[in-house]
Amino acid sequence: AKKAKPSNAKLSYKHQHRLETLPKEMEVMSAKIAKLDATLGQADYFTRDPDGFARDAKALETARAELDAMEMEWLELEEMKDALN
Repeated sequence: AKKAKPSNAKLSYKHQHRLETLPKEMEVMSAKIAKLDATLGQADYFTRDPDGFARDAKALETARAELDAMEMEWLELEEMKDALN
């Protein structure tokens, strides 16, 4: 049996705040990823600075994982919001 949802059900302040701030955070992370992609795409970067290349490659991997996590969190919050409406 389905439980009747309360008519005043809404996201908690914390969830609502995350839902509002995540898009900007995702935008910032996407810009960071684009910058790292461009840097790593330089033809001579690896030969010029192998340590920097390795550091930036790891940073890119981390940034992509963080963006994926943010997107999943945002989707979950949107689904929670939709379920309450």
